[in-house]
Amino acid sequence: MITAIIAVLTLVALRPTYVPPLSQEPTSFDGQRAHEDLRTLTADFPRRIAGSDTDNQAMLWIGNRLEEIGLRPHFEPFVARIEDRERPLQNIWAESKGSRAEVILLIANRDSPPFSTQGADNNASGVAALLELARVFTLQSHTYRFIFLWSDGDTYGALGTQDFLRKHPEITVRAALALQQVGLAGARSIELEGWSASDSTAPPWLWELASNAGSAEGGIKTPLPTLTSQVLHLAMPVGGGSQAPLVAAGIPALTLRASGTRRPSPDLDTVSTTSARTLTRLGRTTERLVMSIDAVETNVSGSGRAVFFSRGRALPGIAVTLVLLVLLAPLATVVWRLAVAKPHSRRLGPALFLYLLRIGPWFLMLLLLYFANLTTMLPRSAGAAFSPDSRVAHSPQYLRAFLLAALLALLVLYAHAIEQRFLRRTPVPPEHTVTVVHYALLALAVLALLVNPFTVVLLLPAAICWPLAKPGPWPVSRLPAWLGLIGLGVALIYFGARLHLGWHVWWYFLLLIENRTVPVGAALAGICFVAAAIHLGHHLCRPSQKRPRELTSRRSPAAQAEPPARNAAGPQPPLSQ
Repeated sequence: MITAIIAVLTLVALRPTYVPPLSQEPTSFDGQRAHEDLRTLTADFPRRIAGSDTDNQAMLWIGNRLEEIGLRPHFEPFVARIEDRERPLQNIWAESKGSRAEVILLIANRDSPPFSTQGADNNASGVAALLELARVFTLQSHTYRFIFLWSDGDTYGALGTQDFLRKHPEITVRAALALQQVGLAGARSIELEGWSASDSTAPPWLWELASNAGSAEGGIKTPLPTLTSQVLHLAMPVGGGSQAPLVAAGIPALTLRASGTRRPSPDLDTVSTTSARTLTRLGRTTERLVMSIDAVETNVSGSGRAVFFSRGRALPGIAVTLVLLVLLAPLATVVWRLAVAKPHSRRLGPALFLYLLRIGPWFLMLLLLYFANLTTMLPRSAGAAFSPDSRVAHSPQYLRAFLLAALLALLVLYAHAIEQRFLRRTPVPPEHTVTVVHYALLALAVLALLVNPFTVVLLLPAAICWPLAKPGPWPVSRLPAWLGLIGLGVALIYFGARLHLGWHVWWYFLLLIENRTVPVGAALAGICFVAAAIHLGHHLCRPSQKRPRELTSRRSPAAQAEPPARNAAGPQPPLSQ
């Protein structure tokens, strides 16, 4: 029945997506000239760390290049807190006028990651490609205003892009494209990034138009994200890159990257890892994509919660919410039956106390993480998100993490001792624990629907598996409870592969939590969810009963010599005369 309802909702809500036609105008992006600019930038300004002298000198060099092109450079200073220090940063941008007031924004972050030697691919390649695009579009007529932005501090979480949006609220951005790591030698595909740190993603039409542009330029593969990746990104929004603040603001935006081979580490990111051929393919793809957007005269959708199944077919966010509501119907039914079976809520007080006691150690650990952030015991990046490409994300501090884990274990053992003393005085039936845990799960699901409906996807395995748990050995008690957490495990594995973090994904998410990039409310909800799974499995688990021995083997010789007790009803007649 539920499957039929979901199928009907999907068929009714699935709408064709308008994808603008691809421009057929010839492209003129010169990859060789862009690669020469890349060589100059890396040779003269190798370590362009945000706020450094080399970074400022590179900005002046870009300004001179813009004046040679015929564009007027605009310098915009701002201050950002990076690694516990206030650093003066500067954006530089130029504008090419059009006949319409709306803007097509092109971005390349100027700064390179910390510990980089030359930052050739990340991101001298994007700087050089954007300079060449400025040359190309200055010589071409176009409908919209073009703004070329070389941002500063985007390595630390799109700081420059955020500042540009704050200082220019009067600008209406039609669409935005960011270029990052577009010169990787041996690239075989273009990687599109349209996520944000909110429950929004780039609209389907922009994804598909970028994919079409990539295929048209030299046949380079530009894959679209799968439905699974879209849902996981929306359920756990950890998007980085220059497009992230734009997407969060409702602006259609994408970041284009060259992909296909393993990216070099920052200390090995030199000119030898880049190629003019890759710059040519990525530059011409961006040029064709911009020309296609510039030719669109109709209104197109902005960023939002829509997901697409295939080319030309999208499902609006409200339809996804309805589907998730239907999937939660079995959980609501289970909770209703439990409420009918146990109508007196005051009986659930002891079970609720034990559940809160289970949450306690995890809550204290969260407070300790925030304290470690304030005291710089753990890396922090106040006001900016950690980049998954940074060295910090790939360098776990194992000793400090082990100490935190050991402290958590001690807190759990102490809470367990309190729990055992409480149970000796006030036994709690297993059905009360089941009721409290399912109430908590339903409350978390309703909260997720109100804040970010896609987060419900992470709770669905628990809604399916937890009603199957029952008192007994671990296969019927703890295993169903732990299987309810499989959604979190799948998400961690996916992001570990997607962000090229591997095993270090646990450290990356720990940094996001202690840096409060993951909101405090979301962290508390995750604690309640994990604690509920552990609490359910622990209270339902009963050791398997061994087969009892013969009664005579357990009785002492004195007890065996005693005559059997008489029946309270009186003497019994002999069995036989």
